[in-house]
Amino acid sequence: MRALVVIGAFSVLASLSSVRPAPTQQTADTNRARQEIERMESERREALLHHDTRALERLLAPEFTQIGNLTGERVITRAEALASNDSGTRRVQSWDASDVNIRMYGIVGLVTGLADVTDTLRGEARHIRFRYTHIWVKRNGRWQLVHRHTNRVATLQGPIPPD
Repeated sequence: MRALVVIGAFSVLASLSSVRPAPTQQTADTNRARQEIERMESERREALLHHDTRALERLLAPEFTQIGNLTGERVITRAEALASNDSGTRRVQSWDASDVNIRMYGIVGLVTGLADVTDTLRGEARHIRFRYTHIWVKRNGRWQLVHRHTNRVATLQGPIPPD
């Protein structure tokens, strides 16, 4: 009898180990936030492709900064980022992301990825590949990009940005 109880207990434990607990509210909130960040990343990409300055103005926080070897390691302000993305300065033909990872820390979303971009900047055609980090913060019910960091991996066409 004792052997049957032990075998029964092991059977119950084995079956329970394959049962996953229902997601907690925190997990559901994190998943929802991750989906919102994915949507914001997509909106940013579409704004770049369509030279939608109004959308970029809405997506970039007032204190937005950008730094990386694509900018000569200079800190770029929100105003400079908006000016460099107008249709007279830059025309983006494609902006394709891969290896994207989104991590959530409450009201902060951290996005890392690899971008393959074809554009024309100040009349010069380029095709570049770079790693990027985007930091999004949720405030007043909406997500805004507060910082962007880039690191060029390859220049496939066009001038090599300053290091």
